Amino acid sequence: MKKLVFDQYPALTNHKRSLVALSNSLLRKFDVEPFHKSLEEVDTFLADKKKVALFLFDAAGKSILESHPAGRFFLDHMCTVCQSVNPSTTAAATTSLLSGKFPAETGWIGWSIYMPELKRAIDAFPNRYSDTGEALPLGLEKYMYRRCPYASIFELMQKKGHNAKSLFPWDYPFFEEQIDAASALFQTDSSLEFLYVYILEPDHTMHEEGPASYKVEEILERMVSSISTFVRENPDVATLVVADHGQIAVEWLDLCAVKEIDEVLLAKPFLDARFASFLIKEGKEEAFAKAFRKHFPSFLLLSKEEAIEKHIFGEGEPTAFLQETLGPFVAISTDKKALYASRFEPDGNKMKGHHAGILKEEKEICISCFYGKDIPTF
Repeated sequence: MKKLVFDQYPALTNHKRSLVALSNSLLRKFDVEPFHKSLEEVDTFLADKKKVALFLFDAAGKSILESHPAGRFFLDHMCTVCQSVNPSTTAAATTSLLSGKFPAETGWIGWSIYMPELKRAIDAFPNRYSDTGEALPLGLEKYMYRRCPYASIFELMQKKGHNAKSLFPWDYPFFEEQIDAASALFQTDSSLEFLYVYILEPDHTMHEEGPASYKVEEILERMVSSISTFVRENPDVATLVVADHGQIAVEWLDLCAVKEIDEVLLAKPFLDARFASFLIKEGKEEAFAKAFRKHFPSFLLLSKEEAIEKHIFGEGEPTAFLQETLGPFVAISTDKKALYASRFEPDGNKMKGHHAGILKEEKEICISCFYGKDIPTF
């Protein structure tokens, strides 16, 4: 493949300023040897701080903040900008943040990941079969975590003697309660040094309503109010607010509408709808590639070997799992198109907003920083 193709899409191969770099700044701060280069701006901000809180609002990328008035608050307190990893989807991006490593290294390369030993793809986070939505049976709990384990940044910090914790949304009906709980942790545990808080919104709402929905503005206003309160209550905590990726309004294309593709496709595409891999009948790879490039020209189609060789999934030593899990091709959206296969998904896909492609709107992430006298009002 000519290098020129990749020069057209720098988001594919520029990994120096990503969520992985942010994660390695946190590791560096708490005495863990970094796996990769850190972010200088974040290193500087954290240099003299004793306590750190990291809030991740799913899909609240820079473009989302820019397109809603309430997002101005976080842009006004922006420390720097970084990129999501490839693909820019939650399972890959948050795992990179929590491991300090790229998807190529961890094997967490998408929302839906093919397991050759199961002969099916699974949705890694909810632990269910991708084709039916059924939960994996007893004995296969947290399958991806066991298949591709990694040491979290909390565990690595704890091994260095630091008090590091996390808060996930499963026990909180509203994210305001989750952020209140984060504040309570710092106020009741004087030894707490690092806290990671993952919040499901606005991703959930944008999938259903679209990124431009008025409901997204309401969520951002709630985000501003909650973070403002947290910062005022904890002026001695260096607070960072980030996203794992952005989101865009999408247009859906049916792979099975193309006869030459429908005839050779063996299963629902996996990884993600804008960054997909495929299972294809043996010996039909060339026919698939020819038909795909003809009918879906806005997608960059790479062979598995090209995707690995060109470090599409990030830097570092690729895990052997990449060779095992990837189909013969990876298709990456370069515009607003997303893929589904009606023969395997008869109801289609009704999501209005999505991500995982390589557009600036879904890749760029604002890192907002608050501390001490820099106490916002709202």
